[in-house]
Amino acid sequence: MNLNQEALNNLYLELGDTSKLNVISPIDPLISKDATPEELIRVGMDPRYVGFTPKHFLNMNLFPYQMAILHELWIKRLPMLLATRGGSKTTMLAITTILKALFLQGSKIVVAGAGLRQSGLVFESMENIWKNAPILQDICGSNNGPKRSVLGLRWDIGDSKIIGIPIGTDEKIRGLRANIIIVDEFASVNPDIFEVVIRGFAAVQSQNTFEKVRQEYIKRALKETIGSESIEEAFSTKGNQIILAGTASYQFNHFYKYYQDYVRIISSSSDLGVNPDDYAVI
Repeated sequence: MNLNQEALNNLYLELGDTSKLNVISPIDPLISKDATPEELIRVGMDPRYVGFTPKHFLNMNLFPYQMAILHELWIKRLPMLLATRGGSKTTMLAITTILKALFLQGSKIVVAGAGLRQSGLVFESMENIWKNAPILQDICGSNNGPKRSVLGLRWDIGDSKIIGIPIGTDEKIRGLRANIIIVDEFASVNPDIFEVVIRGFAAVQSQNTFEKVRQEYIKRALKETIGSESIEEAFSTKGNQIILAGTASYQFNHFYKYYQDYVRIISSSSDLGVNPDDYAVI
């Protein structure tokens, strides 16, 4: 590829003529010519290189703004994603769900929507990613993609489980447990059901004592093989994660109140009794 063609291919980055830039990739020194799986996993789990993982594991190229969204969804415990129609919100939720399940083995992820159709949109996006990601298929098994049935939506990735549910009137979803909860189109979700039932999914630790011990041994082993810094970054969302997402609604809708609360907490410097670093509004 000549430099002129390189510059043309990189115009979407809005950096001007990139052929004139002398930039050394920070990833290059981390990966040897004959990269081992451990090297690839170490880089793949590092939030600083969020563009690397979708490209090489999911066969997806992301725009810079999408990488910024993915970074916040990975490291923040309580992020809120507000996006216009066509803003790739569903795609970003799907990517986040897959990567969390893949790299943080043992995760239990619930994708909830006001109806099964809404949570199904995230699953549909995951299905599309799956169909076009040969490396992901090789890791999981070519016949082990997202499953749809009369009972709902489900995808098991190793020891991780992804479940898609309709919130509805809440009778069928009580008792579920998860350590990652994604609520799509939050403006359409009954706020009382969210506070009493959905948030309750994460109120109790989803792993029993045996699972906690097993996960601790896994983390120790990974620290020895791929580095403690990468592991601490990967497990940086300490505690259960809840992602609220949707298109902005009217100011009298409960979504706007949650938005105001998040902004107030982020600006509070911990004087509200919660950790502002847990929160993000995208």
